[in-house]
Amino acid sequence: MGLIHPGRIVWAVAPSGRGEGKRRPFIIATRRTDIQRSEPIITIGCSTRFVEPLLPKEIRIPFDPEGKGLTGLRTECVAVCDWLEQFPPRTEFETGGMVPAQLLKLIFKAAGITYTAER
Repeated sequence: MGLIHPGRIVWAVAPSGRGEGKRRPFIIATRRTDIQRSEPIITIGCSTRFVEPLLPKEIRIPFDPEGKGLTGLRTECVAVCDWLEQFPPRTEFETGGMVPAQLLKLIFKAAGITYTAER
């Protein structure tokens, strides 16, 4: 498993079945120390299906069509801040890029998650 920590984008199918069983990006919300202690891994779901204006719980995530941006995303998408998914400890994820720190703070706040910067 690649290094996962808050703000890392990972690819998976939602365990709840939400998202049509499609492999999609999720943003890790669980602290690295909790992941290392084998706690469940909490994530925020992302979607490419949204309309303008965005809903209050949707936050646009930067992307680059060639995947060269910090997030590694190639398609325009939003963090759906009321879509929290819990994955079992030690889930093997395909890892992607990172959500910029300032944007991550906004996403966590909208999701009701306390942001704690990690070293």
